[in-house]
Parts: sequence; structure tokens; C-alpha cells
Amino acid sequence: MRSSIRDYSTISPSATGLLLAKGLTHIPYAREAAELIWGKLGYEQMAQKAATPIFLKRLVHFENRYWTVDQLLMESGIKNIFEIGAGYSFRGLAMTEDPSVFYIDSDLPEIIYSKRRIVDEIKATRDLSRDNLVVAAINALDANAMLQQLALLPEGPVVILNEGLLVYLNELEKRKLCVIVHNALMERGGYWITGDIYIKKKGGAPEPDDATAQFLAAHKVEEKKFDSFEAAEVFFNECGFSIAKRLSAAPEKLSSLHLLHTHAYPTQEEGAPQKIRETWMLKCK
Repeated sequence: MRSSIRDYSTISPSATGLLLAKGLTHIPYAREAAELIWGKLGYEQMAQKAATPIFLKRLVHFENRYWTVDQLLMESGIKNIFEIGAGYSFRGLAMTEDPSVFYIDSDLPEIIYSKRRIVDEIKATRDLSRDNLVVAAINALDANAMLQQLALLPEGPVVILNEGLLVYLNELEKRKLCVIVHNALMERGGYWITGDIYIKKKGGAPEPDDATAQFLAAHKVEEKKFDSFEAAEVFFNECGFSIAKRLSAAPEKLSSLHLLHTHAYPTQEEGAPQKIRETWMLKCK
């Protein structure tokens, strides 16, 4: 299949941009990681320069996505967690503060090689022990690699989770991932939590012509979104899943909204904002 030879490494630069944004929030370890990459002064200068209305609105969006995934993960009550396409998210480092949690944090090698160094530096600085955290370099569409990592998890149900992955996969690739996840959950039990239920935008203002917009256009992200939430549900039903829970916002957790007010940027737009994303907890039918 064509997707098996696609170069997924071009997706990785988006993870660095997200970390630049998330460092301004209360998301665990994001600021520490950002300062390890850019230096404290360098990060502050970059973040200040980046703090435009467009950047801050995106920041609120991505912080909200993070916390909705986190909330459904907590509600699952499952302690075996396998995050795919994790990027520079350090949810695994945060969650393994609980010694009863076993967490596999995975992404493409281009991300993981540098992420391991960051994790090791944070652990050394804080004198942390994390024997229950594995940072693994894998392609989520490699079924054998996925199975090998799943075998590292203790007995019991698992949560496979992702945010910011499905929007880079075409339909054939999404279906391939669904088969891999479905097989894993049929064997182990548990849930798939995905923050990537994005639907295509309908009209409205044109997208800004900045580096992020150009990156998204180059990867045809808008084309790879679902036509509607109903279409997304049909897609997952066809792949053997049903929706256990769904969540679009976690407003009580957002720490970035004040930045819009601090920088005196308007936060209201004409008409009701279009809901373009939800986080779903899926289970096998």
C-alpha cells in the first residue's frame, strides 16, 4: 500500500511549534522542555515575538485539546497507557508520577531521539525515577512495532491515545490504524482516546498565510479532516468502534485564555463560533 512508504518525518516539525505554544500554559513539563530546547532567554524572546492574535487563539485551541484528552483518560480509570504520535507532549512523564501507571510514549524517531534527551534532563534536574515510562521510536502504522510495545504493558486493559495524529493521515492510513488499534483492544480490552475528531471548516474567514498555515496546507490537513461529526461516527462504526464518551471543551483547565486579554486581543467573533473538534473515547463494538 502506498502509505507504507510515505515519509512521515515531514510531520515532525509541527511538534516543535506546539511545544513553543504549550510552554506558555500550565501543561506539565512543557515550559521546562521548551527552555531546554531554546534556553530560558531564547524561549522568552521567541514566545514574546510569537504572541500574535492568531498564535494565541491557536494556543487556546491546542491547550483545550490537551486537557480534553487528559480528562477522558482520567475518567477511563485505566493505568496501562500507550500514546502514539506523542510529539513533544510530556503527559507520560506527568502521569508516571503515579507508580501504578505504566506509560508508553511513542513517536517517529526524529522526535523521540531528542525527546529522550529532554526527558532524561528533566529527570536528572528533578531527581525523578520513572521505571514505569518507556519512550519508544515507532511508526504507529507499523503493526508489528505496535504489538511489540503493547507486550511491554502489564496485564489488564489499555488506553491507546493520540492527539494531533489523524489529521495527517489519509483515509486508507486511518483505516489501517483502526485495524491495528481494534486488534489490540480486542485482545486486551480498554479504549482508544483520540483528540483528533476534526471536521472540515465551512466558509468563514480565510486562513492566515503564515508558516503554520503553509505547513498545514502542505500536508493537506484540511482535506484529511472528517466531513462532519456524523461522518466521523460512521467511519469509526465501519471500523468496529462505537463512541463511549465525547468531550469538546475543558474550560476550567485552560490557563491560556488570560493571554488573549493580557495582550488586549478580542476574544469574540461575529456569530457563534463553529465547533470544529471533539475528543472521543472509543470502544470496540
